[in-house]
Amino acid sequence: MAAKIFIFAPLSEVLWDMKALTKFELALPQLKEGLNRLAYEVDREFFTRLDQDLINEGSFEVAIGLEKRGELIMLNIEHCGHLVVNCDRCAEQIMMPNEGETQLMIKLVEIPRMDDEVTYIQKGTEVLDLSPFIFEAISLALPLVNTYACKEDPEAPCNQEVLKILEGKSELSNKDSLLGDKLKNLNLEFKK
Repeated sequence: MAAKIFIFAPLSEVLWDMKALTKFELALPQLKEGLNRLAYEVDREFFTRLDQDLINEGSFEVAIGLEKRGELIMLNIEHCGHLVVNCDRCAEQIMMPNEGETQLMIKLVEIPRMDDEVTYIQKGTEVLDLSPFIFEAISLALPLVNTYACKEDPEAPCNQEVLKILEGKSELSNKDSLLGDKLKNLNLEFKK
């Protein structure tokens, strides 16, 4: 049997806005069969409430499409926004764009178990906290390297002194390379 792909509404077509809520909890008994849409704004407060050290600050719009069919809930989480991080090249604080889409499957069962493909939740659960799923969607879209396109932006927040050192155009980097050349020429022999 071929797997079905669920496509939910894009971020701009969300039906209602839940930014006034302080918690990201969903009352499962009130969840209607079929497609449900939610929208959240995620900011620094969201990341500090979670027990994690990966993301400290950011601002995102998150749209969640939930399709409930009996004991199965399909989640489609879309996020768009930015993280505030230190640049890996020049160490200045930058706003790194981050967007993505994640699909998750939740199944209500009598006895929950662990699985990489499906999240199992015990039948009768009253409240589903969406915050771990939102955090996972954002963290899965994190870049491996946080760098800013300094040369493309004339108003870049980059530390120009550090960039000059990295490019070898600074007096400091020239002195370091002279010292390095002298150290290379040393003949060090160690006796055993």
